[in-house]
Amino acid sequence: VHLSFVEQSRGFDVHGFRRYASGTTPHREVVIVRNRYTESWQGILLEFEPDPPHRITSIELTAARAPKDAPPEPPLTLEELGPALETFLDRLAETEEFSGSVLLARDGTVLYVGARGLADRNLEVPNRADSKFNLGSMNKMFTAVVIGQLVDEGRLAFEDTVDRWLDGRGWTKADLSKVRVEHLLAHTAGFGSYFNDTWSRTARQLLREVDDYKPFLAEETLAFEPGTRFPYSNSGFILHGAVIEAVTGQDNFDVVRERVYARAGMPNTDCYDLDFVVPNLAIGYWQDGGRWRNNTFDHVIRGGPAGGGYSTAPDLLAFAEALRGGRLVSPATLERMWTPTG
Repeated sequence: VHLSFVEQSRGFDVHGFRRYASGTTPHREVVIVRNRYTESWQGILLEFEPDPPHRITSIELTAARAPKDAPPEPPLTLEELGPALETFLDRLAETEEFSGSVLLARDGTVLYVGARGLADRNLEVPNRADSKFNLGSMNKMFTAVVIGQLVDEGRLAFEDTVDRWLDGRGWTKADLSKVRVEHLLAHTAGFGSYFNDTWSRTARQLLREVDDYKPFLAEETLAFEPGTRFPYSNSGFILHGAVIEAVTGQDNFDVVRERVYARAGMPNTDCYDLDFVVPNLAIGYWQDGGRWRNNTFDHVIRGGPAGGGYSTAPDLLAFAEALRGGRLVSPATLERMWTPTG
């Protein structure tokens, strides 16, 4: 772990110490440092034995606020942003700390676009600015947008209880009459994540449709009264996919493709079946004991309402502009959807 600190920083410049007036763990010191590699401020959290010789018991690296006495960073002009980002990416790519594509835009105008690293290390295929990358949980945005559209059309309400759409369909043991659509959107429904033992024992190639996730949610109950707490929930967004299918009478993937990707102008975004050829698809990697390991077998065969689809940097810009421009949901619905809750 400590060696990874060096690999991720190329060393630190110590600025000083920080202590917090409240909530501080006894026998803990925080050293404020500047990361030589990323030039970001970080804190090295050191915990000590309470008794002499006060040996260090743990070391943790975390993000930190810029010190108040640190010289302010001079602001960059729009013309300077692109070259500065280019230099930063070159530095990260030299040591393979970054691999991917980057697009920087302001009010829809692209200021910089570029790519670094390899999309396929077996064949040494480089990433491109329009390479398709796995989005992880960013798919939840697209699911949420469809829910907002159905609200705008009067076919669904944020206040609807989920049992109206899913009762009797065998999704979960939870009392869905207590769970509102808005609870699922805000991760306050009381559901967790479906990565359980049943999930671990299931072949990923079997998971292609929303209904295929039913076995993973079947035993779930509400961990708390809906609306009272926030735990990040993948299960809740799988249920959103089921709600979309119940309301529209269509396949969730077709609905998202028609209502989000097509309307926003995102031709290179989808939940692809990964056992078919997908042009310009990037593979994810991480370092494992000095060797590169790909994450292909950590993914499902096809993404879904909670995550796992693919997109490109230009497509994501198109999505952002369509959302901000009112082409996907109404301004009132958008304002409600990104208003913090809890």
